[in-house]
Amino acid sequence: MKTSNPSLVKLHAWLEKAKQEKEVTLLWSGGYEDVYGTMQGMCGWGVKQRIEGWEQFGGRKLDPQVLWMARVSYDLKNQWGHGLKSSGKVFGEVPNLELIEPREWEVLTCGGGCVDDLAVFREIVIGCEQKIKEQWLGVEGLSADWDGELKKKRQQLLEENNESIVFSNGVEVSQLHQKAEAQILWTADVAEAEYLACIKQIQKHIVEGDFYELNYCISFTAEEVELDPYRVFEVMAQVAPAPMMCFVKRGNHFLLSASMERYILKRGDFLLSQPIKGTIRNADASPEILAKRLATSEKDRAENVMIVDLVRNDLSRVCEPGSVKVSELCGIYEYPQVLQMISTVMGKSRKNIGLQTVLESTFPMGSMTGAPKIEVMHYVEEIERFARGWYSGAMGWVLGDDFDLNVVIRGIQYLEKQHSMQFAVGGAITIDSDPKMEYDECMAKAAAMLKSLAASGYQSAIG
Repeated sequence: MKTSNPSLVKLHAWLEKAKQEKEVTLLWSGGYEDVYGTMQGMCGWGVKQRIEGWEQFGGRKLDPQVLWMARVSYDLKNQWGHGLKSSGKVFGEVPNLELIEPREWEVLTCGGGCVDDLAVFREIVIGCEQKIKEQWLGVEGLSADWDGELKKKRQQLLEENNESIVFSNGVEVSQLHQKAEAQILWTADVAEAEYLACIKQIQKHIVEGDFYELNYCISFTAEEVELDPYRVFEVMAQVAPAPMMCFVKRGNHFLLSASMERYILKRGDFLLSQPIKGTIRNADASPEILAKRLATSEKDRAENVMIVDLVRNDLSRVCEPGSVKVSELCGIYEYPQVLQMISTVMGKSRKNIGLQTVLESTFPMGSMTGAPKIEVMHYVEEIERFARGWYSGAMGWVLGDDFDLNVVIRGIQYLEKQHSMQFAVGGAITIDSDPKMEYDECMAKAAAMLKSLAASGYQSAIG
């Protein structure tokens, strides 16, 4: 695929190299600028050493001179006790946690240079920590009415200037047209009518006080598919770019994700999480009009604030008392297929806090569970028909006690030998949810994946 964009040229070269390896983890920013990130992309090829499973990792101090690529399955939650288990149908067996030291790795910096030296990369990480510290210091401590204060500021933006409420850095989206090579027939694990009935059942539990928000997901599978995952991801990076994308190859098992959500980041003394709740399809009006529609949605705001409270509580377990702050509440961000409502929560971590403690205290991310977290995870296992595995998990990198992990959403999984594919979508269900609108939102989230497939020459039909 020819392109004059230097970043996409590098992505193409990385994917070509990936064809020669059994193990690859590629992280990609989609061209979006990220004040909390360190790079445009990172790729690790091969395996120098591997930590597989929580049992191998628990209690282990990571060597600060080793860069690890991290893969976390949603099913890691079962390690926390509480009687949690995964009983749904599994798509590809994966460990609950993997840390891989790649045999070779490279970083594409924000300035366009390439780095494969650990000392240089560490300097980039340190520079990013300073930016986070400056923002953290600029946010006042939370009052008893923190939500009201931030909501008031947001309302002022709405009244002053519609254009100021939507954030987009003008990432160019390619219009790629490929002749159809194959027809992919997707089968949903839950029919629409059954989905609608399930939402009503969830709302009944909310009324009865069992929980107050639950993230319900459904999956779609396809069989007898011959896919070129390298090409699809390269196309995805152009037609559906997102700031936390990833391409993972684990032997026969591929993951291609156009995620825009950051689960958790640590830079020095600071932790940061950016939960997403609130979605509107980027289709029938200008981004400014859609942004105002999303920003003024009480239902979407309520979802977001609930999860922000959950994230604040999770971070408080690993941060210094009183240091957890909400630097942005319900910001609206534009992407090619959807607009998303994103908040940013940050705090100053306690001393000697590393990945193990953070995972134990915060995983799974609240945006993919609901609240209260333990209660909804039990109910999710009762109603969802698939084991989430990598979906709702996290991919990223780890260097000593610093790390950056995404949320695996908007992701296609492919088992090459079995010629089978899967993707999953979902949304937060509250008492105010409209079942039909929730189903439509799921379809909007699927659009980015299906569009990427179509632009790669694979037309889709949902049976």
